[in-house]
Amino acid sequence: MTSRAALAATRSLDILDYLAAHPDQGHTMTELARGLDVNPSSMHGILGVMTEAGYVVRHPAHKTYRLGPIAAAIGQAAAQQDPVVELALQEVDILSREFEVESVVLAVARDEMVVIGRSGPATGRFLSFIGQRWQHSPPMGSIFVAWSGQESVDRWLDGADPMLDETSRQGFRNVLHTVRADGQAVVVVVDNEWRLAVNGSGRSTADGGYIVQLEPGEAYRVFYIGHPVFNAFGEVVVGLFVNGPSARLTVDRINEISHRLADSTARIMSRTGGRMPTVELGSAGL
Repeated sequence: MTSRAALAATRSLDILDYLAAHPDQGHTMTELARGLDVNPSSMHGILGVMTEAGYVVRHPAHKTYRLGPIAAAIGQAAAQQDPVVELALQEVDILSREFEVESVVLAVARDEMVVIGRSGPATGRFLSFIGQRWQHSPPMGSIFVAWSGQESVDRWLDGADPMLDETSRQGFRNVLHTVRADGQAVVVVVDNEWRLAVNGSGRSTADGGYIVQLEPGEAYRVFYIGHPVFNAFGEVVVGLFVNGPSARLTVDRINEISHRLADSTARIMSRTGGRMPTVELGSAGL
């Protein structure tokens, strides 16, 4: 049975997560209670403690809550203490200026992808502001599980909504296999559906339609281009992503951005001791 202290701590974290995921506006106690499915009387006491400690601030007239200065200080301290995150933030800033695109740093927590840094013009098409979250499930976030074991892969597949049948599950396993082989995920929109895009004519795409080949000379609507950053244990710590602009990109431009992303992730790992795991294709839970 969960203790009162543990429940209060969990609800405090939920409040921080909720406010971080909705940074564009303040929220009343009633809105927070409704959004988190928490009793308003319980929410009142927790918000009081968090406000006094500086984790949230309450607008005196509107009676709304936002993240406070202590939460901001913790975020900055975390970035400074983690060299991978600090270097990733620097790289997306360079990428956004070099290519005039939106670049973001994503991490996975609680089966969700979370924006922990961004730079460049906001597209609003994919995770576009710090603290925003997106369910980590097919077809999104393949770079975070392509090198993982069976349990993580199954958890990713199980998170799909609607539920995947066995044919679709195998199709997405093939997607992960391809992501691991290429070391990247280029996601394009074809006929209003997300598809993993690969280079090279003649490559097998017998995956149930989840993979498409990029045809030289053609232009595509890119949803995102993502590359993983590994730590010293061969685990994906964060992902560097370039969000696709509204205009279609040529295959040459897609490859140029992808190669530049690869340079960025390699530079981060070189400075932090990260390494890509030596996993044989056909293993890693696939």
